[in-house]
Amino acid sequence: MHSNEYKTLSVHKLVEKFIKEYYFSKLSDLTYTFKYYVFKTSFGDIVIGKDGWLFYKNQYNEYKKYLDEYEIYAKKISFVQKELNKRQIDFLYLFVPDKAFIYSENLPLRDKIILKYGKYEFFEKNRYLIEAFDKYNINYYNITSDYKNKKKEVDFNLFANTGCHWTLTGVASILNTLFEKIKEKTPNISYPKINIFEIKEGIYNPDIDLIGISKVYKAKYDKKYTIPIIEYSNESSNKVYIYGTCMGYQIFDVLCNEGKPAFQKIIFQQYFESRYTCTNSLNKYEHFEINEDISNLNIMDNLKKSDILIVIQFPNKHINDEHYKFFSYLAQEFEKEKLNKTGEYNKE
Repeated sequence: MHSNEYKTLSVHKLVEKFIKEYYFSKLSDLTYTFKYYVFKTSFGDIVIGKDGWLFYKNQYNEYKKYLDEYEIYAKKISFVQKELNKRQIDFLYLFVPDKAFIYSENLPLRDKIILKYGKYEFFEKNRYLIEAFDKYNINYYNITSDYKNKKKEVDFNLFANTGCHWTLTGVASILNTLFEKIKEKTPNISYPKINIFEIKEGIYNPDIDLIGISKVYKAKYDKKYTIPIIEYSNESSNKVYIYGTCMGYQIFDVLCNEGKPAFQKIIFQQYFESRYTCTNSLNKYEHFEINEDISNLNIMDNLKKSDILIVIQFPNKHINDEHYKFFSYLAQEFEKEKLNKTGEYNKE
């Protein structure tokens, strides 16, 4: 084959790639935009609810696992919890609510019926996981009911109506309740008191907005997003390590409070993607490369210098792969330490 024939084939491949990756992408964006503005119908992974509220379809999908997987998972977490407690480090597995559970009245009728009669409520969906946690005495707490109660008390949104995360004001308003509920479960930790003395209107960040994610043209972002102006009393001298879903970032942001942290040190690790660290003198962001060796992330070093590990998980995810990977790594490292002490294992 001559060189010009190779060039022709290369051009054809480039054109084909352009059509697949650009043209169809833009066509999809236009389709979503048309559905959103003209028909007001759901599109892609987005459900359009009442008064402009948006929800992810997967917020109430069913996640099924075999029963023995819950057993294995709980057993692994139980081992990690015991090893942490031996080192005077508290542990808490925190379930956080989905937007659809808190603002179900804004779902379309069909989705509201699915949520109500499809047994998607927290304890039904997580029944086997909770049973396994109870069997192995794992320290956990579900904040969903607290959020439902808080919604009745306040006149601001706990979740942004067009977004997928809880608002900073919502998090700030619920943390005192959370700290009060978990202080007996975490005896080594002293918790601060959070005081909201002003609430200001804020600009919602479009990179976590459901319409923005779906690339709807000229999307109208949530106009009711608010930012709390807060101060702390009884600041804690403890060091907190938070791991899990991106919703943990809002907790970190409130606790960090623009460099005036509620705890002596706060670390938030979003899966194996990034890590944020906040102290009185330090604000640090680390980004991890895909397929980065876990041992290079200094997880154990940071954890051993902490007073509590809080793992955050959506209530409908059951056994999340990133959580399983995290606990497997911790269990492996603790096992290595035990073997090394007996002389049967040498890290070198």
